[in-house]
Amino acid sequence: MNLRLFFQFFFYLVMWNSLAAQGSQQVEFPSQDDLVVTADLYLVDKTAPTLLLFHQSVSSRGEFQSIAPRLQQLGYNCLAVDLRWGKQDFWNKVPNETAARNGTQPIIDAYEASTDYQLEKVWPIIWQSFEDMEASLDYLKREGFSGPIWALGSSFSAMLIFKLATVHPEIAGLLAFSPGEYHPTQENLLSDWAHGLRVPVYLSGGAQEEDMVAGVQESLLNSTACFVHGSKGRHGASVLIQQEEDWIPLQAFLSKHIDRSLAVGFSPLSLHRPSEQWDSLAPSKPLSAYLWFPLQVVGHVKPLRRMDYVQARAIHEDTLSNLLVFNRIVAGFLEKKKIEPAKLRAYLEGRTAAYAYDLPANSTKPLLVLSGAHPLYFTDLAERLAMAGYMVVSMARKGMEKGKRLPFTGEGVQEYQQDLRHLIRHFSSRGLVDSEQIVFVSWSFEGVPTLQLALEFQAKAFISLDSALGYDYGVALLKDSGPTQPPHLPIIHFTNQDMRFGKDLSLLQTWQEVETSVQIDQTFDFTHGDFTSVQGILIPELVGKTVNEAYDRFVQNLLTYLNAPSQ
Repeated sequence: MNLRLFFQFFFYLVMWNSLAAQGSQQVEFPSQDDLVVTADLYLVDKTAPTLLLFHQSVSSRGEFQSIAPRLQQLGYNCLAVDLRWGKQDFWNKVPNETAARNGTQPIIDAYEASTDYQLEKVWPIIWQSFEDMEASLDYLKREGFSGPIWALGSSFSAMLIFKLATVHPEIAGLLAFSPGEYHPTQENLLSDWAHGLRVPVYLSGGAQEEDMVAGVQESLLNSTACFVHGSKGRHGASVLIQQEEDWIPLQAFLSKHIDRSLAVGFSPLSLHRPSEQWDSLAPSKPLSAYLWFPLQVVGHVKPLRRMDYVQARAIHEDTLSNLLVFNRIVAGFLEKKKIEPAKLRAYLEGRTAAYAYDLPANSTKPLLVLSGAHPLYFTDLAERLAMAGYMVVSMARKGMEKGKRLPFTGEGVQEYQQDLRHLIRHFSSRGLVDSEQIVFVSWSFEGVPTLQLALEFQAKAFISLDSALGYDYGVALLKDSGPTQPPHLPIIHFTNQDMRFGKDLSLLQTWQEVETSVQIDQTFDFTHGDFTSVQGILIPELVGKTVNEAYDRFVQNLLTYLNAPSQ
């Protein structure tokens, strides 16, 4: 084959693949009541991310006939579903086949705005439409789609996708066009579903829907990312048909969140290092740590329960022993508040953002060493950091001798350094981390021993979460065992403006005068414990209070600092 023919063949091959990629096929699957659901499948590859596309009220899958091919061209599978609350879309006039089988049309034709008609005729079908949405998720599982699954909702379905993500943690993110509280008598359905979500969410509202969408945004306290776009269009996903400029923020959001690792792997670690002090009958000291890391593909493994984190504290011990330790941790933050046992059980049965996975064979991900008493103090923060692309390891603090606590002395500093140094070298020896991309994030006492390790391992940055670097006992320890000169290392110390309780910023302020890379951030009015996930996220959920919105902003601030191109 000559060169000209080769290029002609290559050109037609590319064109054929491009045209083939734009095709769709009609598929059918049963809903929970065995009603047949019709959908259009726009297939790229079963390992690629998949978008479930749900239409607006009384519409059909035809709403997405011009939208889905563009999403498919971007590399996403799409499944545009006929929900039974429909009739025909307004743009391409495609009949809703699921609704036709259900006999929905007479109810739409006789539509009344009265609350009684809504409750007696309309909403029973809308709740069944939610079952159609679940059926579409089951279809993807049966057919072997293994990439991340996102849900796109339009108007009434934009409300229901929040429930879908709450009930099905495998939903990796949401694209909500004109979401709102559409139920005639229950005004907080969407906000209740949105409250506990920890996935990226794209919110789009039409020209007259700013207030409605703002209410949804206020409910998303725990979302890993939330972006709000105010469209000049009217309503629902149809703005993507009417407004070409609406594709720009949507594509930016998708490329940022759906194309990166959206899942988190979790693996508890058990190591031993030589020690003559720990136990006279054993020549080594046991070390335990939690490891979180980004996952490219999860498949259909169920996410871990919060109880699994508690049990991972000591796998060899019974559940009750681990629960007692966890309860002591929680009680230390409660002061005089009490938690109902039923609420605690429900919390522990709740799903996390993490999946049980073996350690990766190798990795080029940066290692983030998260230190502070015990990994259970920081599980939520660790998940968010891993989702942002870091391998996050957190080691439990252990004493010098079996059965004794680690003393907050110079000897304690050295002991903790030996333990953590052994752990980091374990990762390096196995090729699990990029040794030039280590970051330390430390809370409380651990700020002192880890600062020295950050210098030793030439860390990329050191982040202090109100650690002992800013307290008198920590300053005294640093003078005895820490660096004698201002460290040549990017350091940021988060604390509040309350100078009581032994706070002493003098050493950090001295360093700041010499090193411009040393920062003190007193933006967040947090107590010492507020910098932990326990007090920032867990306690408010257990006592029935609103989750501290400032904690979410703090995490975003932290990620912004970590992701800065240069320190």
